[in-house]
Amino acid sequence: MKKLFSLLMMFILAIGVGWAATKTETFNFVGWQFDGASSWTTTYEAHTVEGSAATVVFASANKQSNGQNITDCPVTKGGNVTVSLKNMNTDTITGVTIVLKQWGTKTQTVTLNVSNDGQTFTATTEKSSNFSLTATGLSTKAVRFTFSSSSNQVGIQSIEITYNTTGAPTVAKPTISGTTPFKESTEVSITAAEGAEIRYNTRNVDPDPVNDDYWVLYSEPFTITSTTTVKAVAVVNGVRSDVTTKVFEKTPTQTLPYSSLTSADEFAQFEINNEELGELNYVWNWDSHGYAKASAYVSGSAHATESWLISPYINLTDATNPVLSFSHVVNKFTDLASAKENATLWIREQGSTQWDQLTIPDYSTNSDWTFVDTEVAIADYIGKTVEIGFKYTSTTNNAGTWEI
Repeated sequence: MKKLFSLLMMFILAIGVGWAATKTETFNFVGWQFDGASSWTTTYEAHTVEGSAATVVFASANKQSNGQNITDCPVTKGGNVTVSLKNMNTDTITGVTIVLKQWGTKTQTVTLNVSNDGQTFTATTEKSSNFSLTATGLSTKAVRFTFSSSSNQVGIQSIEITYNTTGAPTVAKPTISGTTPFKESTEVSITAAEGAEIRYNTRNVDPDPVNDDYWVLYSEPFTITSTTTVKAVAVVNGVRSDVTTKVFEKTPTQTLPYSSLTSADEFAQFEINNEELGELNYVWNWDSHGYAKASAYVSGSAHATESWLISPYINLTDATNPVLSFSHVVNKFTDLASAKENATLWIREQGSTQWDQLTIPDYSTNSDWTFVDTEVAIADYIGKTVEIGFKYTSTTNNAGTWEI
């Protein structure tokens, strides 16, 4: 009996004491990257978008053509939008948020409706004529959003549901350990509750972890020597945990001069930190003409933004006279003085949150697209590992362009 009790306790620890879990599922429609987006046309039609736990049905929606008001997400003209749980026996929606894109000054009022069977819906008192509606404390199997007008367009940017799932045991996620960032190599180990099988991959993929060939059985620690994303799950009696993800970043050691922004692939290694975007989706992007470009002037309007383009780490341990060199052009700011205030250069040490501003000695004239070369000495940072930050800012009255 004692042995049986010990085995039972091992199983409980591996599975987890709870038989219920709170989860979220987000449907992001901005950018048309969701499954089935290619089938949308400019004709108002019914469309279905499948998620893992829920299904979104647009009663009548379309993909606006270029030149119209809302082109970056699905548009409905009074047609309702319904989110239904796939497993109504075990899952319950407890909260929901819908983010809208109103058409100019013509606003829609959205009303939340709920249903316990996915067929019959009852309107709630939750209404909003703002850009979003959030409701919590729900206990329903499906929600439907209805709109006040069948003539005014409204874009659906995203829908997020929070739901409780019961009736099946949950498995505790594994823990991935190892040093990050690292210089040459790091040893990675993965642990889980006793009795759980661990499977992992280093390909940064998310198919079925138990059956897919990308996932291998973990047996002992392993060594990685380059920047790698490690994903792992724990499996008990065929029930798997959620995925644990950890990125192990190798600190790059560069030999100066450090030329790292000459292609789209190199641009992808830079981090973009958007402190403020307003209504924009991005400020920095890689231009097809072969340079990084920052602009907050879109569709004839200037927007207030702050966005950083941050380099990978640069190791100055063995540097003797480090100099940062780049070519750039500023244009379309209100004047050259404001261009210098809104297109600035910064540096910080690895592990620090404090940025130090560097002076850019050479700017273009702010009157044409002629690039100028400039050099900035960074000898004060010899022996350190640093990041370079290109900071772009703008206002609703002044949104120029900076190309690097």
